[in-house]
Amino acid sequence: MLALGQASSDAPAPSAAQKQAKFELGVWLALYNWDALNAAIQHGFSEDNEDPEDKRDWFAGAICELFEEDSNTEIEDVEFRLLQIMEDEFSTRVEDESTELLPGFIMLLWRQTRDGYFKTVDDLQARWESEKGNRETVMAKAKSGSDDESETDEDEDEDVDMDEAPQLVPRQRVEPEVDEDGFTKVLRKKR
Repeated sequence: MLALGQASSDAPAPSAAQKQAKFELGVWLALYNWDALNAAIQHGFSEDNEDPEDKRDWFAGAICELFEEDSNTEIEDVEFRLLQIMEDEFSTRVEDESTELLPGFIMLLWRQTRDGYFKTVDDLQARWESEKGNRETVMAKAKSGSDDESETDEDEDEDVDMDEAPQLVPRQRVEPEVDEDGFTKVLRKKR
């Protein structure tokens, strides 16, 4: 008979290596979904010409190292490392609420994966895979759309009949008033 809260499972407990691999994947996925990092990568704020995806992989590794060095890593350590890397490697100072939310989420991933609970990471991965498929479709459509544009560029060299531009209405000139002594009256401009 099972005690309350126990699950009957014939599956062996995940190994330390499996837990670490899931944690690293979770950190990578969390960084992938971090708007501040995505904006820095999209706008080319990286200090060098390194591939952004390689830099994201390195970034995730740098965060995971904190937990390898000290399994009792605090949330402040994670926050400091995130901000330090963003500033040093991407020349980006992040000052929004994500600097508090992301370290907390990474700490949650650490606790869950250490306890063998992988559902959060698996959900993140499923979401990433579905978004990846959508991105590839959009990229393919954008590429085929650019091919269509190149075909029309060739036709644009020809003269195109256009309607004539509308004629400007001439401004009526106000004749200056000259008084009996021959002086011209100065009129103020309207403001």
